[in-house]
Amino acid sequence: MSDNSNPKVIDDLACNAESDGSNKDNWSDWEEDHATHAMCPFCPFTDSAPTVFKHLTNVHAFDFHAIRTQLGLDFYGSMRLVNYVRLTLPTVEALLADSKEWLADEKYLIPTIADDALLYAFEDEYGDEPLDNIVTKPDTVDSKFKSVEHSNDELVQSLLAEIQLSHAKLETLTTAFQEYKDQVRSTFLDSQNCIDFPSETTEKIENEWEMDYYFGSYAETEIHETMLKDTVRTEAYRNFIYNNKAYFKGKIVLDVGCGTGILSMFAAKAGAKQVIAVDNSTIIKKAKLIAAANKVDDVITQVFARFIAGKIEEIKLPVDKVDVIVSEWMGYFLLFEGMLDSVLHARDLYLAPNGIMAPSHAMIKIAGIEDAEWVNDKLNFWNDVYGFKMDLMKNGFLTDGQVDFADPKSLITDTCTLVEIDTNVVKVSDLDFESDYTMVATKTGTMHAICGWFDIEFRGNAGSGELEMEPFSTGPLTKGTHWKQTMFVLDQAVDVVSGDVITGHFTGVKSPENHRDMVVTITVEIKNRGISRAAKSFNVR
Repeated sequence: MSDNSNPKVIDDLACNAESDGSNKDNWSDWEEDHATHAMCPFCPFTDSAPTVFKHLTNVHAFDFHAIRTQLGLDFYGSMRLVNYVRLTLPTVEALLADSKEWLADEKYLIPTIADDALLYAFEDEYGDEPLDNIVTKPDTVDSKFKSVEHSNDELVQSLLAEIQLSHAKLETLTTAFQEYKDQVRSTFLDSQNCIDFPSETTEKIENEWEMDYYFGSYAETEIHETMLKDTVRTEAYRNFIYNNKAYFKGKIVLDVGCGTGILSMFAAKAGAKQVIAVDNSTIIKKAKLIAAANKVDDVITQVFARFIAGKIEEIKLPVDKVDVIVSEWMGYFLLFEGMLDSVLHARDLYLAPNGIMAPSHAMIKIAGIEDAEWVNDKLNFWNDVYGFKMDLMKNGFLTDGQVDFADPKSLITDTCTLVEIDTNVVKVSDLDFESDYTMVATKTGTMHAICGWFDIEFRGNAGSGELEMEPFSTGPLTKGTHWKQTMFVLDQAVDVVSGDVITGHFTGVKSPENHRDMVVTITVEIKNRGISRAAKSFNVR
């Protein structure tokens, strides 16, 4: 064969491969899935599957390749390994010690997250050796290569052999994985008790999620210290759980957004049979160690989840139903952070009939305040900052809800409840709210802002019977909490006379830019004196 013919042969082979519809059909699903980013089972790290496996070895000292080799796992054993690790977050020692049990348990054949890229990745991570165990090398060459079968060109023959073998391996691996998915589907997903989670995450969302400040901030010690030192918050949950032990003893409890696991440990101490602690932050690793240090790790199961767009995405809990859902989901002005969406999603999927939501009720409240000193300090400070004018910095004060402690003496009206949320029945779509409000001036003065806060109650539900309630308030007349209050400063202060009826319309909706932020719009009117303020919008973030 002449030198000029070699490129033509290779070009023809490439054209034949591209035009071979059957091969393309066989590979298309694999190629699409194979390109999906994988997620580390132990932390928010995402990247290609081979990189995630290396990350597991280097960062978490969890060498999948070594474990797979040590246990002599076949294809299905490898699937069980990935799913078992995702579901239970074991140590290497515990995984090896319990291998006989989990390798025999069919529930670990069901993917813990939908379209898990790690399940596709053994070829990339381990090279040819594992594939050789499930791939039979062909004895004959495909007909499309026969034209060069007797070629003396060793390079072309070598390339053709490699291409043909790669195609065979890929097709066989794809078939094996399809058989695995079919087995899972027939064993689990066709069962009416199984929940199939849709896969909605794109690479863009993955990247945004990985860099997200919200979840990153919750991994830090400081925020957890602040929340735990908030005795109003923490003691209310503790007292509710301990004073209602009959509703926890022998029950299965789901803790959504568990953080350090304090609520999970309260539930365990109250006699819960099992507590499933779910979080999206790397704090989950510390929560596991904290549970062990406090000797409740035999009760508490930690699960690393992904909270995206208000849903607990791509996760399968180790139980079908739970008896209690406990969560500290409240943000500034109650609904900032949007975490209640995830709690309601968990409720709809997992809460048993007459199960308990804790807390069960939340109320958003407002009142007018008079505090010229606070406004001047926050606003006029920017007029002269060490001799420099920074007027542009005033915009945030006037357009963002200000999270701060309101002076109790600054209240100039009575309190109005804007909305009451019953977590037993409320829908996610109901969390965008609008309400007419009425407040009565309790003294003569100037209203500079509207102050907002929330109250929390643990009432249970109609089917749970009476619970010993442990309500708490984040308002200005009670002991301060880390939520403080949220002030909405008026562009133009309103003069009021004691007894004036102040009315208006109040809306609170999720921000279109970030679902965890809120956009609040307020109108103000005193009809008997012809005073009116046009609608003004604020960001709560």
